Parts: sequence; C-alpha cells; structure tokens
Amino acid sequence: MYAKTVYLSGPMRGYELWNFPAFDNAQEMLESVGWNVISPAQMDREHGFDEYSETEFSPEQWHEAMRRDYDALLQSDAIALLPGWENSEGANLERDFAIRLGLEVYYIDIEARMIHPSVIIGLCGYAQSGKDTLAAYLTQNWMFERRAFAD
Repeated sequence: MYAKTVYLSGPMRGYELWNFPAFDNAQEMLESVGWNVISPAQMDREHGFDEYSETEFSPEQWHEAMRRDYDALLQSDAIALLPGWENSEGANLERDFAIRLGLEVYYIDIEARMIHPSVIIGLCGYAQSGKDTLAAYLTQNWMFERRAFAD
C-alpha cells in the first residue's frame, strides 16, 4: 500500500516554544494513520534550531528555511495546515506553492484530532439572492477563502 507523504505547515514565529508542540502533536497524529510526515519543526531541530532557541531567525536564516521547506513540498503528496496558518507569512507561501504543485490540502484540528480535506464551494444564482452574504459567513466562520471563478 502506498503511504502518503504530507508536509506540515503552520505558524511558528510569535508562538510559545515556536509552536513546536503543535507540530509534534500533528506529526504523531498523522503518523498514527500511516502517513509519512515532513515537519519543519523537525527539520529546524536537525539544523540546530529548537523550541528553546530564544533568538529570531535572521532574514538569511528565514530564506534558507523557506528553501528547505519548498524542497520538502516537492517531495510531498499533500500539505496539512495547522490552526493559525492564515496569519503566517511562511505558511501562506507554502500553501500557495502546494496548490500550484497540485498537492492535496488538509486542515488539522489538533483539539479534535481530526484532519479535514480542502473543500471548494462554488456559489451561483441571481443577483441579490444572498451569494455575497453566504460567502461572507463561510469566510468568517468556517476558514473558507473567498475567490472569484475567474481566479
């Protein structure tokens, strides 16, 4: 049986312990269902940066880490996004790159220990029928991203 390789992405900067515990929990959860996991937290540890490092990445270190992350995405079948990804510059770049590569996109709910696949909903209808209202509700309450069909 083919084991899916998934790249973990999510926020790190500004989080306690660089959010490594969330990455570790997600890695454990995904490995428990048989997926191969590539974690930037683990890659950072292998390059001498761990959750107890108190200094920020320099711009050069950040660029090096992003190049490493992009290389990992090229080896992946999917990307799994941790909560807060939408507020992370690096996670947004990784997600956009993964989508352009045609990778599957998943969202992780660590509290519920669940993995949700990416969902696309297309809304159509007559003018003033509530499409914008529904789109606003979905983006505000359900982590959807609003796009136009032309996108």
